[in-house]
Amino acid sequence: MESELQSFIANLATQYHSDRCHLLDMFWDIQRSFQHVSKDALKHLAHQLKTSQIDLEDTLTFYHFFHTRPAGKFQIYLDSSVTAWHQGQEIVQKIFENELGTTLGEVSKEFDIGLFATPCIGMSDQGPACLIDFIPFTHLTPRRALFIARQLKQGIPPQKIWSKISNKIHRKDLLLDQYHEEAGLKHAMIKGPEEIINILKISGLRGRGGAGFPTWKKWDFCRKAQGDSRYVICNADEGEPGTFKDRLLLTTRAFMLFEGMAIAAHAVGAQHGIVYLRAEYQYLLPKLNLELTRFKQNHSLPIHIQLGAGAYVCGEETALLESLEGKRGEPRVRPPFPVERGYKGCPTIINNVETFCTVTHLLEHGPKKFLANGTSQSTGTRLFSVSGDVLKRGIFEWPFGITIGQILQEVKARAPLAVQIGGPSGTLINAKEKDRKICFEDLATGGAITIFSEERDILEIIQRHMEFFVGESCGCCSPCRAGNVMLLEFVQKLRSKKAKEHSLENVKAWAKIITHTSRCGLGQTSPNPILTGLKYFPEIFQNLINPDSADGVWNFDLPRATRAFEAISQKSEREG
Repeated sequence: MESELQSFIANLATQYHSDRCHLLDMFWDIQRSFQHVSKDALKHLAHQLKTSQIDLEDTLTFYHFFHTRPAGKFQIYLDSSVTAWHQGQEIVQKIFENELGTTLGEVSKEFDIGLFATPCIGMSDQGPACLIDFIPFTHLTPRRALFIARQLKQGIPPQKIWSKISNKIHRKDLLLDQYHEEAGLKHAMIKGPEEIINILKISGLRGRGGAGFPTWKKWDFCRKAQGDSRYVICNADEGEPGTFKDRLLLTTRAFMLFEGMAIAAHAVGAQHGIVYLRAEYQYLLPKLNLELTRFKQNHSLPIHIQLGAGAYVCGEETALLESLEGKRGEPRVRPPFPVERGYKGCPTIINNVETFCTVTHLLEHGPKKFLANGTSQSTGTRLFSVSGDVLKRGIFEWPFGITIGQILQEVKARAPLAVQIGGPSGTLINAKEKDRKICFEDLATGGAITIFSEERDILEIIQRHMEFFVGESCGCCSPCRAGNVMLLEFVQKLRSKKAKEHSLENVKAWAKIITHTSRCGLGQTSPNPILTGLKYFPEIFQNLINPDSADGVWNFDLPRATRAFEAISQKSEREG
């Protein structure tokens, strides 16, 4: 066995030219063959890559889907998102545990089947759901879960009991309705880089990932940056819970994506393209590779697909770059920004799937129709992933500026209480705020809209969101690593009626510290579930305050402890 492992890894290193940038690929190949990545495997791989075993182990253990002990002949990952839980995931979990004779996080000794939990797998419109050997199984009724468990016990591989995933598209507009292969790229290739960037500038296109940075500016910065090589990277690590619109585009518009990347490469002078695909979407790899092969028949831009390994923080662009370089996906300190010094130290543009597809649309049709939709600061249409307590779950393409009231009506919301805009890192708004608009100047979103009905517990939702952030923090900076644990403890104490009046003010102060001092967007937005909950549902928090509780939260002089921070914060705000 030892010689077999050593030989396997030697061949692996040869296959990947001992390139550290392919470390995640090597880990995946080892795990697929041996069910895990053992210490012996790390020892042999470290020898081949001329690095230390500790270095490789440090990287390996950063990623959720890599195992250091055997994870089973079959591996089941149950979606642990709040929407999956509301759809009946608890019952599904119990059925798998009982039938397989194991508990969550363990491997069934009798049947050699691993049972694990993982955050949102991009199937919020079709829950409860799970991945089995990274093949998605959706609409899991108790009966279907029992059937699947029994089939696996008999050794029947998941590929033989899998039903294909359907994409529910309820409303099409510019992006989903009007596309002719090659047209956008052909129009782009007869234009100069400045002309392409000017079209994006006229259109007002902003990145579709949530931050909304003007796409033309990012491309222009990259084009003008110094460097012999440039890269175009597609961020297909769609990890924000409740979001699945890029899943649709990867399934139905992969060629359009590759066109958009080629247009970007032409505009900025890039020689290479990379798609960073989230691990949960690896079932799409065969189709994506077929589309990529077809694309390469007529186009010279070398594009390859890099599979991630389960780390929410890798959706942050600099963490994604670290992951692509075979490291822990920890966010970099900025500046420099990726457009100046990105992948392998070269100027790099990073956009998500929807942004690249929208670029293709703009080069095919021009900006006129695009500008006729949306608002002055949020032009065009965008895709929305709708899930939760509604009759119509799935994809809607709406123009920016649509109101909460219009959304609730069109998706047929059932007695709505709250609307989660943009996943846990976004805004949890009261459903009564019907005149609020989805746009960058009001309610910005990365594309997720989750509706919660009056039967749901707002504090339970907030607690689950905070548990998600605690689990997904990379641990690199103290405000995020420790601060989110403190915020979670506050919610737990509040739900147990052990929080006092001063606790509310304390938690706001701690949330401000975490927001302003965290290293990346994860920590900077992680207090949002609590802060937006306090803003839009103050009575729910107030009703759980217990003035007689002997168990307060953080009973020390918080103003004194944070005085230095407040001075720095106020100075920063004054200086703009």
